[in-house]
Amino acid sequence: MVIDHIYYPGRNQDYPAYVIRPKAAYVGPAVVMLHDRQGLTEYFLAWGERLAHEGFIVMLPDLYMGRKPNDDGQAKQWMNALALKEGREAVRMAVVWLRNQAYTREHETAVIGFERNGTLGLLTTTLKRFAPRAAIAIASPVKDLIEEAKEFHAAVQLHIPEKDKTVAKNTLDTFIATLASQGIAYEVHTYPNAKHDFMCKTCEDYDAEAERQVWERTLAFLQKVYENAPTAQAMVTS
Repeated sequence: MVIDHIYYPGRNQDYPAYVIRPKAAYVGPAVVMLHDRQGLTEYFLAWGERLAHEGFIVMLPDLYMGRKPNDDGQAKQWMNALALKEGREAVRMAVVWLRNQAYTREHETAVIGFERNGTLGLLTTTLKRFAPRAAIAIASPVKDLIEEAKEFHAAVQLHIPEKDKTVAKNTLDTFIATLASQGIAYEVHTYPNAKHDFMCKTCEDYDAEAERQVWERTLAFLQKVYENAPTAQAMVTS
């Protein structure tokens, strides 16, 4: 396995990231993974390594530019700030950079994002020329994406904790209906009794069984998306 720390170019600055590859002489499907509000921790690097073991090239941008939040309040503040123009730019440029690397098979990418960074990942599917093949969002609010969903160009997978107050059911239903009306391939997985922080191992609401299911469903979705271009819509709930 090869792990490189790189900087990729933005319009106004360079952004740090890790790139994990199964081996040096390897060309394969590529994934951009966006961390949660705690930043680019060992947890996400471990996810990246697991995906690399499955044959994926994984890019993990550090959207906090090397900084670590002092507490959860600051973490939420920083994540909310990423929703502004700079965060969107950093994520879009990561997708563009990765698809142009010689080791990215057929210049195709996918995006996985956690919390509000999953929302940023979904927004990359509006890129006409550089849209990823798929976007996966985990515990991510979609209330601001109803109109943008009309411009999506990629398959979507959502992982929704049932008791997540940041994802209102009526908004989620409207978002899904919009995807369906546009003919976008999608999957929706819900996790009974799970709360917003169900994927956070250091949080009180961590749910190990739900995390296992997220991993298995994410991997299966990526494998399916890279095997066949998404042409038919589908909804999976559980």
